[in-house]
Amino acid sequence: MVSKSKHIQAAETALGIEPIGAETKKESELRRRWERFFAPLGLALREEYPSQDMWYRIQAALDRADDQRKIRQTKRGMKRWRLAALAAGAIAAGLAAFIVIKSPEAVSLTAEKTEHYIAVATSNEIEGALIVEYDPSDEMVRLRPVGLTFDDSRNFQVWHSTPESQPAPVGLLLPKSETRLPLVANIGDTIAISLEPKDGSPSDAPSGSVLYSGKLTATPE
Repeated sequence: MVSKSKHIQAAETALGIEPIGAETKKESELRRRWERFFAPLGLALREEYPSQDMWYRIQAALDRADDQRKIRQTKRGMKRWRLAALAAGAIAAGLAAFIVIKSPEAVSLTAEKTEHYIAVATSNEIEGALIVEYDPSDEMVRLRPVGLTFDDSRNFQVWHSTPESQPAPVGLLLPKSETRLPLVANIGDTIAISLEPKDGSPSDAPSGSVLYSGKLTATPE
């Protein structure tokens, strides 16, 4: 049985919060499981590169060191960036710890024994993703949009389907950090998102193309 502290260490290393040091075979395998678990999150992110003249701009600013006003502005900007970096690291560490704490040591395919499911609904054609967390104990699904563009005239609608059933409406996705909706689901079920009229689909099926979809899986052991 792997302790929660080992899970936290492996998850932080997989996220890049901690460097990869000397590892035992079991620690290496646990880290790789967390890397595979976090891998879908990268699909929602775009690589960003600094402009080609960035270094010259920095150098020019440093050459004007006698300008005390600009030095003070630079220091304030550096402080804000440091705070933002610390906050981002804390959020990532909190996410890893939250998932680890809620992750059961033994995963079962029944809702009575499995505490936590997760899915990353993505698209092969457009950017963005939806992070889906489901807790069978309270039958609530939590949805967090990443990079989705909301339209005032239309709404994203959430759909749930099993391997044997057609998509059924769950509710509308709110333009907030998290949307909570009631749901009864299990491992292997699909959570999908379509773009619908303001009040949702006029029928019990998506009226347009499904934009994002992903399957519920158990958190890593």
